[in-house]
Amino acid sequence: MTAPLIAPPQEDGARPLQARILRGAQGFADVRDDWQTLFQSIPESTWSYAPEVFASWIETLRDASDVYIVTVRDRSGRLRGLHTLMLDFTRRGLSSSARFDYDPKDRTLLANQRPRPVPLRQLTVMASLPATMLWVGPLCQPADCRQVYQAMASAILGLSGWDVFVLPEYEGTQTGEWCAAFQSCGARARVQTLNRDVSNLRQIGPFVDVVARQNGKFRQNVRRAQKVAAAEGMKIRMAVGADDVAAQFGAVETVARNSWKHQGRADAQVHIAYEGKQKRFFERLMASNTLGGTPLIAVASDADGPLAVLTLLQFGCAVTALLTFWDGRLAKSSPGMLLMGTAIDWAANHGATRFELNSTAPWVRYITDTTETVCNIVVFKPTLYGRALGQLARLSGRLP
Repeated sequence: MTAPLIAPPQEDGARPLQARILRGAQGFADVRDDWQTLFQSIPESTWSYAPEVFASWIETLRDASDVYIVTVRDRSGRLRGLHTLMLDFTRRGLSSSARFDYDPKDRTLLANQRPRPVPLRQLTVMASLPATMLWVGPLCQPADCRQVYQAMASAILGLSGWDVFVLPEYEGTQTGEWCAAFQSCGARARVQTLNRDVSNLRQIGPFVDVVARQNGKFRQNVRRAQKVAAAEGMKIRMAVGADDVAAQFGAVETVARNSWKHQGRADAQVHIAYEGKQKRFFERLMASNTLGGTPLIAVASDADGPLAVLTLLQFGCAVTALLTFWDGRLAKSSPGMLLMGTAIDWAANHGATRFELNSTAPWVRYITDTTETVCNIVVFKPTLYGRALGQLARLSGRLP
């Protein structure tokens, strides 16, 4: 079904842009081919923007009935921008905003489940904790961002049935573009600081070079871990490609079930056991023949079998770390760090220029060189209830 919404055209030189919102599985089917064309035309696109990832999402993590796809086309009908959204009734705190559970169904995965007093209808991006907080932002050519975002903002404001729109984004240029887009449509976008930093490696090279850039203590720790691993007979193997990777799914499941992540940990804000939806999502994703990337699994084993695993995906010039599990054995060999080092070496040897960890773990600062800060862009619907929610959020001190 197609939602009955056509936004006012936004000028882009001689070619006006027009936004339309599609809904559900049929809307996805209608735009899928054009989506793939747009995705392939943008060299900077990461794998998470591929329509195949969206297909995995609505098949394993999310019912498509409350999913919307904002499309932006020019006068010729060519797709110039696309954004996926989901709509839910939920309860929030005084800021009316999410931190981890953008999908309200994910609340059961949080350690902190304090009562939330504010009922509202939330519109947000396709984001899910079982997908490791992967969120799919707007897809468009970098040069088109300003005009595409304006068209999207107009369409979103014209969509009925929501009270607050929450958009996770990295602080920086895109945040400003979104705020300006909503302002041009007569609405105010507020930026909520989450104090959540994620780390990545942009200057990729052999792991030995990455280690050499760090302090003496870290270099010593790596040498010690490598020595212990050799003495204990630990071996690391990279599985490459769909068939090789599928043969390691059993090892991933076994190690995950024996890891702390299966039972949870007192200091963890989120508890996701590798089973059910998460397992189905990642196995489907890594077995896909149409995604266009190369799935990878690094497996550390000793005489008793696999003890640590790291799942990854190579797409274009980037390698992305997805999930890591460790069963607690051979702690002095730091299996997680050595797996990461093996994966970095593989990436450097296969033409990658970026290694995406998207990690908040403190220890990864020693093997990364870039930190980005996640924030929320929050927009209240210009209705009586939306304005009341905005006033409550401001009075609470949670939003500017």
